Amino acid sequence: MKTEKSRERKTTWVIVIGIFILLVLAAGFLFRKTSNSKKDMDKTADKTADEVPEELEEYMTKNLFPGFSGEEAGETIDGSLSNSEIFFEYAGSYEGTFYEDGNQKDTKNVFSLILTNTAEQTLEVMQLRIEDEDGESYQFQVSCLPSGGTVLVQELEGKAFQKGASYRIVRDTFGFLDQDQGLAALETREEDGKIFVTNTSASQMGPIQVIYKNWEGAHAYLGGIAYRIQLDSIKPGETLEVSAVHYQEGESKITGMKQTVKE
Repeated sequence: MKTEKSRERKTTWVIVIGIFILLVLAAGFLFRKTSNSKKDMDKTADKTADEVPEELEEYMTKNLFPGFSGEEAGETIDGSLSNSEIFFEYAGSYEGTFYEDGNQKDTKNVFSLILTNTAEQTLEVMQLRIEDEDGESYQFQVSCLPSGGTVLVQELEGKAFQKGASYRIVRDTFGFLDQDQGLAALETREEDGKIFVTNTSASQMGPIQVIYKNWEGAHAYLGGIAYRIQLDSIKPGETLEVSAVHYQEGESKITGMKQTVKE
């Protein structure tokens, strides 16, 4: 009897130890699997973090402007802008319409830049001078670019871009459009190729400039140039219908308004 009981106890211990070993092995397997899965997720997250911004940047800049060919600004031009709220993204050449003189004629290989206004205010004016290794000067100007707007700005005289040449930033200046609370009473509507401005206040307003730019769609603007319409006065409750030479529905967009001084 003692022998049988001893055997039973021994068998029970063997079973218990066997189960314990199996549980340890199973736990080790699950830990390794979980660890590997976490590593795979971390790798995927790292890969996503690296790739998505690059793809997003491509969508937000180069692909917005068919006809533009260039590289990141830092690879093409030495120096940086003095105002970090203006993001200098690309520099290169553009084939298509030349916008800066208002004539909108076809051009090829014009020196062009892509910039984005990340400031909260509208960029009223930016002037930029760039030089090459021979001292040749290139002038750029951006007018009335709204917050979040991206612009393709061309060299003012249509000078050509020389691939492989060395360029550097020589001078830049910036001015931002002050937010005038009084202008909030003016409502604008763009319809049938015309601009309609309504004074919703109880007071006469003016003179006022309505400013618009060539528009590619979304947040993209073509050319640094901006066009200004002068309204001498607008009565309370009045709606003025405005036509402008360069304004085209779907291809132009109002980017700002500004009170001016009576002469």
